[in-house]
This record gives sequence, structure tokens and C-alpha cells, in this order.
Amino acid sequence: MHSLFFRMLLLGLLLPFGSAEALDGKQLQTFAQLYDRGARQLMLQDAQGALEAFRQAAEIRPEHPDVHYQLGVLLADQSLWQEAAQEFQQTIKLDPRYIEAYRSLASAYIRALARSEDAISVLQRGLVLTPDHALMRRLLGIAYLHQHQLREARQELERAIELNPNDGDGYYQLGLVYFKQKDYDSAIVFLRKSIELRADDPEPYYTLGQVYFRQGDQETAQKVLEQFQRIHQLAEKMYLLKQAVRSNPSNAQSWYRLAQGHLEQKRFGDALDAFHRATRLQPDNDLFHQSLGKLYMEVGALDQAIHEFQTVVDLRPDRPDGYDSLGRCYLLKGDPTQAIEAFLAARERDPENPDIYLHLAKAYQQFGDRLQARKAYQVYQSLTQNQKKTWGR
Repeated sequence: MHSLFFRMLLLGLLLPFGSAEALDGKQLQTFAQLYDRGARQLMLQDAQGALEAFRQAAEIRPEHPDVHYQLGVLLADQSLWQEAAQEFQQTIKLDPRYIEAYRSLASAYIRALARSEDAISVLQRGLVLTPDHALMRRLLGIAYLHQHQLREARQELERAIELNPNDGDGYYQLGLVYFKQKDYDSAIVFLRKSIELRADDPEPYYTLGQVYFRQGDQETAQKVLEQFQRIHQLAEKMYLLKQAVRSNPSNAQSWYRLAQGHLEQKRFGDALDAFHRATRLQPDNDLFHQSLGKLYMEVGALDQAIHEFQTVVDLRPDRPDGYDSLGRCYLLKGDPTQAIEAFLAARERDPENPDIYLHLAKAYQQFGDRLQARKAYQVYQSLTQNQKKTWGR
């Protein structure tokens, strides 16, 4: 308990604001515990638990700006925009140099509260403190766009892209400005750059399709809009999957489905995170470990993959694909002895699977036993031919 208290002191969470001096040590300790609990719940993606902890912390130290900022972020994440805006306003009131509060407040005004004019005022104040804040420049450009001030929007968005050349949304918004100005050639350039940077965002595809329609290129427009439909459906699916884990972060199946969704988009890092969450919640689920092992194998992390597949066969000794996957990892690592042992175990459990014999043949080949390699390959060919005959009936 005391180590937590002093850690919060070192982080500057207890001392910087005057009224903290009126609190006794027990109150400060309670505040530290609540703040720490909120931070941990955020890491666990338990939004409701974090919200409750930060609200209690704010009751003890209402003058602490970071508590109000965290509350604003959590409320915005739940689409409680008016309440979120109030928390961001309070953050700025308590600490006029809290840069991210300006950005978050403006974002709430633009995204949900239809207060673009107020967003412009907030962002101009924030940019006085940090003129080279790329995201605030982009938001200012969007706010100007919503106010139909296209020249100002273009100026701010160009500056945002200059500060962050990889800002896919910045290119999209600038393409939108050119579209509204009927400069279709320029719009196409920036919209395609946005797609290059964020291929899974449906909005640039839709606008690009509209641009081609305006130019009279119906064929290209139709192709782009077909891409939009496909990506839009996937985006909706991912939104629902993310909402599922937000509403119930202790549901392992929801994390597993989210991981599969990330895999479809080739977002391997996000998929790994989601698979790990699923396995932590259900450590005895062999399907989760098998899927995680396959992903590790795909990205070349063979030692981690072996660990996952070994877990699979420990949990389910009767599962042949666990042994087969384990053997494939050892084969990739150049360890044919271990690979052969794993493939033989897989064959014992699924003797009619031709792929196991193909893998076994490769392991024997790597081991240098050509005779056994040829025998295994012959069985593979025989089983494959029998399958083709069966399927052809």
C-alpha cells in the first residue's frame, strides 16, 4: 500500500495542486488507490470499472485535472458526449496547458455535438500552446470544412499533412475539400493517398467513387464503390466485435472472435493481443492456443508457436492437428528429430490424413532417411488419390 502511495507522489499525481494540502495521508492514499485502480481497469478494457474508480477519485480530489480528463475519455468512449465535453472543459479550467484536453474537447464538438464553431475556438487556443500539433491542425481543418470555410480548411489540412505525412485521415479530409471545390483531379490524388495509408477505411472509397461519377467515368466509379461495399461490411463487423469486448471484457469468446476479425485485416499485432486476452480468460481452451500458435508460426515466432502447440497437446492429447503443427514448427527450425516424433504422434491419431504423411516425408528428407521419406510420400499420394476418387463420385 505504501509503495503505491509513494509511486503516485513520484508521478506527480498528489502534490501539484493546492487543495491536496488540506487532505490527510489516508485520503491521499485512498485517492492513489482509486487512481491506480482506474488505470488498471483501463488496461483491462473494463470501461465501467475505470469510470467508477475515477469518479470516486474525483470526489476526493475534484481539483485534479487528469482525473477529469480520464473521465472525459471514458464518457466519450460510451458516446456520452455532453458529459465528456464538460469533463474536458473542467480539465482545461484546472490546467490551461493540458494540451490533450483541447484536442479531445474539440473532437467531441466536431464528432457529436455539431459545435464546429466552438471547436475552432478551442483548437485555436490549444495551437497557441503547441503550434505544430498535427492532430489539432487536422481537427481545425475539419471544423473549418464543416463551416464551409474551404480555403481555411485546405490551409490547415495541408499543414497537418506536412507535420504528419502518414496521416491517412488528413489526406481524406483534404480530398474532400478538393471534391467540394470541384477540383476532381486533385481530389483523386489525395483520396488515393488516403486509401494507400488506410486501406480498411471505407470513407475514402465512397468519396472516390463519387468523384469518378462526377467525372463521367462510370466503370471506375462502379469498381471503387464495390470495394467500398466490401470494406464497409468488414468495418461494421469489426465495430460490432469491438463493441462486444467493450460491453463484456470478461467474455473470452468475444476476444477470440475479435482476434479472427483482426486476422482478416492482416492486423497481426492486434490479433495477437486479442488472442492473448482470450487465452488468459480461458487458459484451458485448446482452440484458442491452436489459433494463437498458428499466428505465431505465420509471423515467424517459432519458439512462441511451439509453446502454444505444446500447450494444445498437453490439454488435448487426442488432437492430431496440435501434433502436426508442432512438427511443422520443428521442421522450420531445422530439428527433424523432434518433427518426426510429433508427426508420428499426429499419424497415430489421424492415420487417414494425407497432409500428415507429406509433412512426415519432408521431416525424414531433412533427417537424411530417404527410404522412410519415400514410403511416407507414397502413402501421401495414395491417400490423396483415394480422396479425389471419393470426391469425384
